[in-house]
Amino acid sequence: MLMDRRSFLKATAMGAAAGTVAALAAPALSQGRIAWRMQASAVPTAADDTAEAQSLAARIDTLSEGQLTVELVAPAPSAAPGAALDAVIAGRAQMGHGPVNDWQNRSGALPFLAGMPFGLTAPEMATWLQTPETQALADAVHAPFGVKVFPCGDTGPQSGGWFRTALAGIEDLQGLRLLSAGLSAQVWRMMGLSPVAMAADETLAALLAGALDGIEFAGAARDLDMGFHAACKHYYAMSFTRPATARGLIIDKQAYLDLPQSLQAVLQRACAEAHRDSLARSTARDTAARQSMTASHGVALHPVFPDSVLQAGGKAASEIIRALRDSTDPLVRRTAESYLVALGSMPPQADGADAAYLAARARFLLI
Repeated sequence: MLMDRRSFLKATAMGAAAGTVAALAAPALSQGRIAWRMQASAVPTAADDTAEAQSLAARIDTLSEGQLTVELVAPAPSAAPGAALDAVIAGRAQMGHGPVNDWQNRSGALPFLAGMPFGLTAPEMATWLQTPETQALADAVHAPFGVKVFPCGDTGPQSGGWFRTALAGIEDLQGLRLLSAGLSAQVWRMMGLSPVAMAADETLAALLAGALDGIEFAGAARDLDMGFHAACKHYYAMSFTRPATARGLIIDKQAYLDLPQSLQAVLQRACAEAHRDSLARSTARDTAARQSMTASHGVALHPVFPDSVLQAGGKAASEIIRALRDSTDPLVRRTAESYLVALGSMPPQADGADAAYLAARARFLLI
């Protein structure tokens, strides 16, 4: 059964208590049915943040005709990034759900599976992730944790960032305190900013108090829900640090192998369908949020950053990607090489088809 936001948050205490129990016993069986637990990744920061996990849990139940049911478990209030993976590793849940960049620091190969600065877009990531070669790489990267991961969503490009004043160029960013995390923070630091990390519920107050000069948080809809427009009136729509935000379903590997093949197929199909639907849902919400920013909240929407900012970001991203490509870890190198082949092969197709079509539509569709 799906949880609404109130019951999800109420269940937080239950999730915290569950973290103290010993590893789960074998999956519950009742008349041939299996009941699993799915650990959510983080406390919600917007009204529908749980929608992705809830939708996937319901889809698994439907596709399996009730043979595999999923209980969604809220995280503890103090849960750190990677809580979903940790719960599966510790045996507190058979599955975990969340953005891969929550645990991308566990391996040099994982940032490629999460979404790289100046890297593949969400549709391009979907194409790369669904190949057998990439799934094999993902399996190998996650093998040390005893888990298997299927891509199960992508919320698309995140917001470029919120700032108090418009940016004329890279010089306007020097020394600014920007909320950011992961590889994004590394890119901004290399560009001359001072990335800051803090809890989500502290961010708006920090902006209003002047403790932050800007913020890179999530997509437009979540950002609007968080109220950042009350402190910053300049919104940069295009993110070069997070052009894709892949989500993964983490599954205890032995529990997965113990399932009948029919239920393994259900999990694969459910994840594939969820991945397809996730981007469409996020795109619709973010499009509406951007319209609301300008129409109702007096926000100046900037489609892209100035060229000097993009040039500095591209330089930083290039250095990071080259370092990973030249890693002494063979698995990191293989993952990087596969990613870069995809990165080099997809843009010509997009340039030759989508870009030409969009240009023609802008010129000739006269309505």
